[in-house]
Amino acid sequence: KAVHHQLWRVMSELRKLLESPFPPSIEPPRFVRLLEQLRDGIGLHFTLEEACGYFDNPVSASPRLSHESLLLRAQHRALYLEISELVERAARDYDRKEQADWIRMVAKAFLRFCRRFETHEARENALLQQAYEEDLGGGD
Repeated sequence: KAVHHQLWRVMSELRKLLESPFPPSIEPPRFVRLLEQLRDGIGLHFTLEEACGYFDNPVSASPRLSHESLLLRAQHRALYLEISELVERAARDYDRKEQADWIRMVAKAFLRFCRRFETHEARENALLQQAYEEDLGGGD
C-alpha cells in the first residue's frame, strides 16, 4: 500500500511541475530524478502485483476473466518500457535542447504515459471488481 501511495505522490508532483505557467521553471535534473523515482515505483508496483498473486484470486474466482488479466499483465512490460525510455530521453536531452523545447517534449511524453497508465490501472480495478462481484454472487 505504501508503494502505491508513493507512486501516485510522485506522479502528482510531476504533474504539478508541468501545470505551472508555461514555460514552467523546472530544474531538469530534479525533474529527471522524479521521473526516475516514478519509473522505479512503477517497476516495483508491477512486480508486487505479479509476484503477490494480485490477479490469481480474481481469475480463479472467474476464469472467464483470464483473457483480460493476461492482457493487463502484458501491458506491465510495455508501460515500464515506455516510462524507462522517457527517463532516458529526458536525461539525455536536457543539456542538448532549449529548456522550453525540452519541457514540451517531456511534458507531452509524460502526459501521454499518464493517460495510458491511468487507463491500465482503471482496467485492473474494474477486473478485480468484476471478479469479486461474481465471486460474491453480485453478478447475477
